[in-house]
Amino acid sequence: AASSDAQILLRDTVESTSAQEELQQAKDMMEEAARKANQAEEDKANAEIALEDTSRAEVKAARTLEKARLEKAQVKEKIRQATSRSAAGIAEERLAEAKKREAKEQAASQDIAELAHLKEAH
Repeated sequence: AASSDAQILLRDTVESTSAQEELQQAKDMMEEAARKANQAEEDKANAEIALEDTSRAEVKAARTLEKARLEKAQVKEKIRQATSRSAAGIAEERLAEAKKREAKEQAASQDIAELAHLKEAH
């Protein structure tokens, strides 16, 4: 009877130890699942932050691009104006040169007329 009691006690101890090991394994698995869930939440939060950062960067890039387009248009307009002024300046210079040539030609004509008149007088 004593050996039967010892066998039962040994069997109960083995079963208890096995149950404790299974319980510990279940606890470990639950802890690992909780860690993974926490990591997933952290990853999700980081992804949301990255998405917000990306959106802000896109908005900033769009503003920068629009500003660059505006500056490009302003530069083109300044070039157009400068070209117009330059063309007007060149035209004015040519007109002034033509007037000078015309004045010289008139002076030369007058000189010739005076010489001819003097020649006739002699």
